[in-house]
Amino acid sequence: MTMRPGTPVQDAFCNATPVFTGRDFIDHFDEMGNAGLQHQKNTLAGWITLIADDRGLGPKEVAGMAGLDRELAAAILGGTVMGVPLSVLDRTLRTLENRPH
Repeated sequence: MTMRPGTPVQDAFCNATPVFTGRDFIDHFDEMGNAGLQHQKNTLAGWITLIADDRGLGPKEVAGMAGLDRELAAAILGGTVMGVPLSVLDRTLRTLENRPH
């Protein structure tokens, strides 16, 4: 990486473009700043992981049961749920618990 003249910041950071723009960015930013919502997501992901571990299910099996992408199921089981909608986590937990949704 090279440095821009006169700045101590590397080009990789100077040329970064935002991932979220417009209304989606505002909605996502509000969600990230909501500690209560993040706590709910972490709690649901914890229950999903507990049930999956108890039943010996991996990301492939959870994805198949809940209708998720394998990568999303792996992220949920790994606890990376910041960008996952609460409704997806709720539906996944209900599916693993055999409760109607």
